[in-house]
Amino acid sequence: VSLLDGTDVRRTPGPRSTNPWASPSRIVGMLTLVLIGLLSGIVTGLSPCILPVLPAVLATSAIPPALADPAGGAPPKPDRRRPFIVIAGLVTSFAVFTLIGASLLAALGLPADLLRNIGIAAMIVVGLGFLVPAVGHLLERPFARFSRVGPRRGGSAFLFGATFGLAFV
Repeated sequence: VSLLDGTDVRRTPGPRSTNPWASPSRIVGMLTLVLIGLLSGIVTGLSPCILPVLPAVLATSAIPPALADPAGGAPPKPDRRRPFIVIAGLVTSFAVFTLIGASLLAALGLPADLLRNIGIAAMIVVGLGFLVPAVGHLLERPFARFSRVGPRRGGSAFLFGATFGLAFV
């Protein structure tokens, strides 16, 4: 194959790319990492630690965005986007509060296991609250005012997911 001026294209070396990511081995390596990340996400979604979250996320798909019409009309259909909004709130709050917690621990020079140890202590205290009614009533007292607040019309799916994500941090 030759050009109009008679230059053989097969013998002429092309311009070398200065981009180190342009080599085929790098591209295959990056695609492999993307595939591994995708499979990791699928495995994480199927792992047992996500199972406590599934009922809440799936239940939000059955909640209508607003209450039925008081005049006797049919209740509206559930919003199909609501579970995705709940998941977005959960992921966002989980990532933000984990980042804030890790940054605070690093900035204050505290050991990395501190949050885990605090979580263990909190679980022991809550367990004692279940076993000893007096301790349970003492633990309930600060949260009693939340029981007086009823559900709002439609509610905020993102806020629900965000509080759920904060609980899992």
